[in-house]
Amino acid sequence: GFLRGKCVPASLFFPARMQSALHNKNISSQKNKQNHTAMHNENINSRVAKLRAYMQERGLSAFIIPTTDPHMSEYTPQHWQTRAWITGFDGSAGTAVVTLNKAALWTDSRYFIAAASVLEGTPYELMKQGTDGTPGIGEWLAATLESGGTAGVDGMVVTQAFCDELAAVLMPKGITLDLTHDPFAEIYPDRPALPDNSVT
Repeated sequence: GFLRGKCVPASLFFPARMQSALHNKNISSQKNKQNHTAMHNENINSRVAKLRAYMQERGLSAFIIPTTDPHMSEYTPQHWQTRAWITGFDGSAGTAVVTLNKAALWTDSRYFIAAASVLEGTPYELMKQGTDGTPGIGEWLAATLESGGTAGVDGMVVTQAFCDELAAVLMPKGITLDLTHDPFAEIYPDRPALPDNSVT
């Protein structure tokens, strides 16, 4: 018990070789984390680039990616989890919007911290839904796109109310809403299959 209450240099307990090993392990762990983050960001940037190429080929100025599926299920089947694939953010609530030179993700306060962390180093700006100064999706698109532009969304995965609300903001600005595209059928090569129990 002679050490109790005394400050003892760590070197008494950890020989230099062991300290060096621990230091190297920490550096290795940090590098692995950085490599994982860099790979994640590279994947997301590549996916956004593919979506933008699809948009350019079809004359779309923006594309909206919600979290929903055609049946508005409480738990979205993997086939329809395209927002998670294109952003890297897998929270249960959120809508992504990609233009030819900007990208944004709207989510609620449950996910502000998690989303900010995941989106760092990607093209996405975090839109903190429900906070002062954060524009709605329609408002943001109306301010971002030029008159004559077209915003696309897969009409299978949005409600009529969502479309009506969006069109009410976009139409006065001369922006069209196109509901005929599912770019992920083309740009998402390993997209999970439709669920077997899908309603026909």
